Amino acid sequence: MPIVSIGFDGYDLENTLTGLAKTRSNNIILCCIDGFTKHVVPEEMEEQAWQESKRLLEKNSLHFYGLFGHCNLSDRKDLQKLKRRMRYTKFMGGSYIDTNAGPKGQEKGFFNNIPEIIELAEELDIVVCLETHGDMLETGEMASEIFKKITSPRIRLSYDPANVCFYTRGRVNPNRDIQFIYDHIGMMHFKGVCFEAGENRWSFPLVKEADIDYEAFFNTLRKRDYRRMVAIELESRFHFEEEKGFIIDPVWPEERVIAAYNQEIDYLSNRLDWIEL
Repeated sequence: MPIVSIGFDGYDLENTLTGLAKTRSNNIILCCIDGFTKHVVPEEMEEQAWQESKRLLEKNSLHFYGLFGHCNLSDRKDLQKLKRRMRYTKFMGGSYIDTNAGPKGQEKGFFNNIPEIIELAEELDIVVCLETHGDMLETGEMASEIFKKITSPRIRLSYDPANVCFYTRGRVNPNRDIQFIYDHIGMMHFKGVCFEAGENRWSFPLVKEADIDYEAFFNTLRKRDYRRMVAIELESRFHFEEEKGFIIDPVWPEERVIAAYNQEIDYLSNRLDWIEL
């Protein structure tokens, strides 16, 4: 089951890969998330650094599934940045790159730019997944309107039920929302999300501790015989308070990160047992 490197936020690439290799999965997705975790930044790396990152991957016997390369696709500058990240994904042997679409209200710029992304995705033989991330793709229902205008199989949706819950402040039930966009999903993200009323903050614990009824969500996936890509996120260091924005806890020791990843791997493997991961 692919795991996303965000759990090793605060670690450099070498120590991140060493840590990931100690989990019960050797399938990884590296992070280059603007404003958050960046274990690699392809557009700032020389060819030698690309080669070194691949060497470290092979040294740790890890399989590179893809990149969390979040950019704003309605912006021309970010468009060029994403192209570089797409080429890095292919260089590392990955098939998927995850990104934002762009802020609400900037749909025109997005649709002007997306043909270039489709063209490069076809050249590289990779899939670009647009994430439900609080922007023009805040929910599956909103994404369904965007995808009415996208016909290329190179562009799919990354559905993150925790993001849908967080960005709509719990107003949208992911188990119902996913029905609007199911046919366009290329990747599913799993992490916990919880609103702590006493502290007036959102946190991102383990999936089993989430406010979301994940058991119902898993049953929906089973009934639909979902067999596409899944990814485990671990964002337990991150919290969000309405007045202060995002707050990040001190860097976790390696053994704590590994233990948390393994808990998620075991929990999700048991509940998604019909999927070949």
